Amino acid sequence: IQKYQPYTCCCCAHRSSEPQSASRSTIEKVQTLSYAFCASVACGNMALQYIFVSFAQMVTAASPLFTACLMFLMTGKRYSKLAYFSLLPMCGGVMLCTAGEINFNIVGFSLVIISTLLRGVKSIVQGKLLTAPEERLDALTLLYHMSRSSVVPLGAYAAAFEYPAIHDPLLRGHGALRIWGLIFLSGFVSFFLNVCNFLVTKYTSAVALQV
Repeated sequence: IQKYQPYTCCCCAHRSSEPQSASRSTIEKVQTLSYAFCASVACGNMALQYIFVSFAQMVTAASPLFTACLMFLMTGKRYSKLAYFSLLPMCGGVMLCTAGEINFNIVGFSLVIISTLLRGVKSIVQGKLLTAPEERLDALTLLYHMSRSSVVPLGAYAAAFEYPAIHDPLLRGHGALRIWGLIFLSGFVSFFLNVCNFLVTKYTSAVALQV
């Protein structure tokens, strides 16, 4: 729902004009972006079966540092030493809280690390698609193509791992209409959140987005 609705919103936004055309190379990069996003969501959700949300949030606090390192590995871009050192207390301080975690689980921890790394990859790729002269997609067009490429992988994941949730009594009993309304509202929130994320990445950087 959180990818189908943004796709629908983008289609509505483009009713008065055709979406910005994209080359085959650009579409392939958008698909890479979509797969990184889908894998990140899948790993993050599976991790919560083994660890608490609070612990997962502590680990993902290292996102800016991971993204800065990935930026160097993927694009060769270097930040100043001061920038790297400034990330250490920001990310390391929260990461220290993971020491001695009573409910630590290596599987859940590994999945969160993978999810965090993939989120960094997504930020870098979307930054390139939004700012590189040969790509230069606008935020709505990028979301349009990314949502379309994400529907099938996320649908397959939901069918494989979250299908039992459809039979949850809360979705059929008293108050079900309110819950369904909140679910669809989250889809519209996802649309605006993604557009804002793209704009922040475009006008700042992938690392700034993670901060």
